[in-house]
Amino acid sequence: MRYLMTLVYILTSISVFGQSPNQGALLEEIDKEITRFPIYVAQHEDLIMRARKRFNAAEGPSVKYEDALQLYELYKAFVSDSAIHFLAEAIKYADLANTPSEAVRCRCLMAIRCTNVGMYDEAQITLDSINIEGLDKTVLGEYYKARTIVYNELAYYTQLENMRQHYWQLANKYEALMHENCPPPGSGMFAASGVGKAKCR
Repeated sequence: MRYLMTLVYILTSISVFGQSPNQGALLEEIDKEITRFPIYVAQHEDLIMRARKRFNAAEGPSVKYEDALQLYELYKAFVSDSAIHFLAEAIKYADLANTPSEAVRCRCLMAIRCTNVGMYDEAQITLDSINIEGLDKTVLGEYYKARTIVYNELAYYTQLENMRQHYWQLANKYEALMHENCPPPGSGMFAASGVGKAKCR
């Protein structure tokens, strides 16, 4: 869906800004990509189907965690409720596998996902459930990143000016803490496992 919207944006930009020497060729290529879009969707749905089969057949919390996280990644750009469901599954299995860093990272992702769909209370409750005692700097940076995102969103959407200022102050506080704890480039959230490319930045 994001891919198609990008193509629509390009097409709109062309119509707004007028002719260019390569406009005809570009429009033809856009038409081809729009025609191929159902193929891309079918391919993505096939990936999801195979990932779900792996998840259902998996044994052991560590394997279940990895498969649930992959399903979250596959769903997150398309179906928010399914993405939230499998992220919740990843949290459950990370807890069962006794991997606290992964559990905290998933809770941070859950807070961001909830914020993206307007579930601000759920986002804050999720972050409040995290015990930051003993977290390493990388995970702590990801926690502060999630806090920053949540409070920036609250500041943007509130209709009360005093609350906007309050949320901005909190966002600035957590952003400063985030930068103090950011990992080096290339070692962001889930980089080691190759799943989930959100970075502390």
